Amino acid sequence: MATYQDKRGRWHFRRQWTDRQRQILKISGTPEINTRRAAEVAERKAIEEAENPKVRTHTTTFAEFWTDRYLPDWCGPENKAGTIAEKRSIYLHHLQPAIGDLALADITTETVQKLKAALRTRKNRYGDPISAKTADNILTVVAHALTYAEDIGLIEKVPKVRLYGAERREPTPFTFAQLDAFLGAASAMSDAVHVAALLAADAGLRIGEIFALEAGDLKLRHAPDPCR
Repeated sequence: MATYQDKRGRWHFRRQWTDRQRQILKISGTPEINTRRAAEVAERKAIEEAENPKVRTHTTTFAEFWTDRYLPDWCGPENKAGTIAEKRSIYLHHLQPAIGDLALADITTETVQKLKAALRTRKNRYGDPISAKTADNILTVVAHALTYAEDIGLIEKVPKVRLYGAERREPTPFTFAQLDAFLGAASAMSDAVHVAALLAADAGLRIGEIFALEAGDLKLRHAPDPCR
């Protein structure tokens, strides 16, 4: 059935067919003007739209996506507090200034390559150029965030994110003499720095994990009885 007129004299259109991908398509509707000609025009327009669907475009910016979806929906349930703190720092210092205002749909492989090139001109907290490993860590966060954006339908395809491929260096542990000197220097600075140094040396916590620690994270095996 194509165009037809109901018992009340109102024109409609309805059609079902199989497209080139062997998918069954269905359309139906009522034209604004109650004539057969209008129904035929509306039918042709509906067929064209069904066979050539427009790609949905989203105006959500990377900053909005990061704050409203990525951090609470993905990072919150999946990442530890220290990892989230590290991602927040990466976003604040590197991603927000570079791509925060861009719509997700406008972030292309070229955009990522420009970010990659710009990272090697940035300085770290000590004033030294960012290493290839640090740049790879930042680019990995970008890739992971955009993959989640694709998963929830905000972008059609994740742009290619090419890492520098920095070699992973095995950490060299302190000798006992070096550890004593490290803890002594930390103790001389302040109690807070000394505690942070102990957590890093004894528990193996990273700096972001130390900053993210809260009182509720502590589980004391031999906690004293509460004062009465």
